[in-house]
Amino acid sequence: MNFSKPAALLLLGALACTAVQASETYTYDSSPILGFGGGPGVEFTFAFTVPVALADGSYNFADPSELPAGFSYVATDGYLTLTDNAGLFGVSGPQLTIAGGQVTSYAFYVQDLSSPPSAIYGYPTFYAAKLTGQPADNVQLTDPSNPNIVGFDYTDGSGVDQHVPTADRGDADASGFWTVGTIAGSVPENGSLALMSLGSALLLALSRRAGRAR
Repeated sequence: MNFSKPAALLLLGALACTAVQASETYTYDSSPILGFGGGPGVEFTFAFTVPVALADGSYNFADPSELPAGFSYVATDGYLTLTDNAGLFGVSGPQLTIAGGQVTSYAFYVQDLSSPPSAIYGYPTFYAAKLTGQPADNVQLTDPSNPNIVGFDYTDGSGVDQHVPTADRGDADASGFWTVGTIAGSVPENGSLALMSLGSALLLALSRRAGRAR
């Protein structure tokens, strides 16, 4: 087949016309939890991803309608990982406040609601909160799958010994911190799709014309 140079250039140009669509991920690292119930290396991360960067303001984790469509999240301590199928919610007051593109206050739970909770320690939970004006954050981690959590023993009302695997930030522990990262991806613009169709049609017409000329 013989293709004309202008038609080929048109098709290549259409293929090159893409729009960059970036998603934003806000990642919380609890830092090691060494206080009451903590053990060596006990910490977790929580990553909250939205299709576009969050505008300055406050967002309510307890009300998904206040969050951008298409958001996702994952929390893990290296033993237990909770994703979008888990329960994400906040406490009273603004749960995620953004100022200057950075997280300035927060309060959230991520809980595994897929199985009946323990009567002692409830659902496996990742929790962190630091509201405006507080000098440090409050962090709790309840994870029966994490052997690094020391927890404490408890005798219930029936005289049965129970172990409560829980870690709670101590006063001397370092606060958690947030990092913000952008993930870029490319998707064809609507105009690009139209150009691609036009270029393909032109190339097909030219190839047929060349075939008839032989």
